[in-house]
Amino acid sequence: MTTSESLRVKRIWVFAVVVATLMSSHANVLGDWKSALARKAVGRAARAGIEEAVEDAVKDAAFEEALVDVGRQLEEARRRATLDSTAGEAFEAAMTAADIASSLDAAADIAEAARKINKVRKVISKVK
Repeated sequence: MTTSESLRVKRIWVFAVVVATLMSSHANVLGDWKSALARKAVGRAARAGIEEAVEDAVKDAAFEEALVDVGRQLEEARRRATLDSTAGEAFEAAMTAADIASSLDAAADIAEAARKINKVRKVISKVK
């Protein structure tokens, strides 16, 4: 083989190596592009799933807080109802006690009047 043929063969080999390298890098680029697209799709799906999970957690927490608040309001309403009925019963008892006290006071006044009348009767019977 001559030098020019040898040089020509070397050039063909270099060209073949360059073409093979370019083709493999092009294939890698295409493969990376597909991988990047797949990563983006998975990332978006993961973000959507995480966002949905966070929204669900926030809704659950808000619902739980609302239930606790309603429970507090019901307990307060029950306590007020109990207090109102107790206050009503206490008021009725106080009125009854006032009526009894008034009756006892009237009975004491009648007893005092009867004692005075009895004294007057005794004085009159002594004078007669």
